[in-house]
Amino acid sequence: MDKKPASPVLLALYQGVIAFDQWVEVESETERGVAAKCQDGSDQFYVALSDPTYGDCLGVDVSHHPTFENLRTAAMDAGGWGVDDQLPWCDLDDDDEVLPETDTLERLVAWLQSPLGSDGWTDWEINLMEHWAVDEATVYAPGMQIYSALSDAERNELSLSYGDARGGPGSSIPCVTSKASLDKLNEAMRARSLPFLFVSENSYLPE
Repeated sequence: MDKKPASPVLLALYQGVIAFDQWVEVESETERGVAAKCQDGSDQFYVALSDPTYGDCLGVDVSHHPTFENLRTAAMDAGGWGVDDQLPWCDLDDDDEVLPETDTLERLVAWLQSPLGSDGWTDWEINLMEHWAVDEATVYAPGMQIYSALSDAERNELSLSYGDARGGPGSSIPCVTSKASLDKLNEAMRARSLPFLFVSENSYLPE
């Protein structure tokens, strides 16, 4: 017997911002996030680790990269570093150049598995944490997932773009916006078998 597909999660547009239609915040000793309401009345949990590692936030799993070269390339690609950039798992010399003897597998693994911000919070760490939380475990998570699942042509068709839900100086809340109608968005969800159903539009942003 075929397994019954999961009930779609209910979504809404808030001034064009994609977010859950109904949700509650949830938290445990190790995770936090939201429980979003589905069409059949059940809840779908969107949670993330409260204290992620650098590897968690970058999406780099040490076990998936058997050699130092593979792991180093994955980390550099995820972090957006080039060959001449300072690498956070390495020590620097007096000219702020990477010391080759510190660019090792042991150092890289230890850094990827250390908690985010363990050496202090720079703008880069703060931005990484914001995206980790939003992409995985906030009311704006479905917008991020939809954006990632669609092609450039589909994004253009739905007028999808990245935005800032906070819209003010000092800090930001990444989100995804759309100018498409609910019917058009739902047509795209069905076409790509995405587990979402748009049901309402609101003139205010979620709290």
